[in-house]
Amino acid sequence: MAPPQQLVLAASSTDAGVAAWDLRTGAEAIRHRTCASRPRALTVVAGRFLAASQAPAGNSAPIHYYHWDKPQVAVKSFPVEPIRALIADPEGSYLIGGGISGDIFFWEVRAFAIDFFFYGVLAIEDEQMQFGPKSQA
Repeated sequence: MAPPQQLVLAASSTDAGVAAWDLRTGAEAIRHRTCASRPRALTVVAGRFLAASQAPAGNSAPIHYYHWDKPQVAVKSFPVEPIRALIADPEGSYLIGGGISGDIFFWEVRAFAIDFFFYGVLAIEDEQMQFGPKSQA
């Protein structure tokens, strides 16, 4: 049995896109050439897929979602403003993005088979927010 694959993920200019390399062998695992994401606007969602907020181009700055085994965009999401930073919670239930206005956006991620649905963007402003694990009731 082969050891588990560990990947290094890197974002570069729009010409190079985003790529992942196997840390053990150095082999390129996948490259998304059309991805124009800034380094802080790229996140792995619970190991299932990659979310990348695109650099603004005109009035649009979508978030692209990629499967690990396919180089094309699987889903596009269009937030109300460009997202400068993007992270996911450890379980992959939520994406949290920081907009260019300073607002924070939350997306709930629900997976049904291979289709991903992204519900309700909520913009909030609160400097006292803290995030922690889900409560266990």
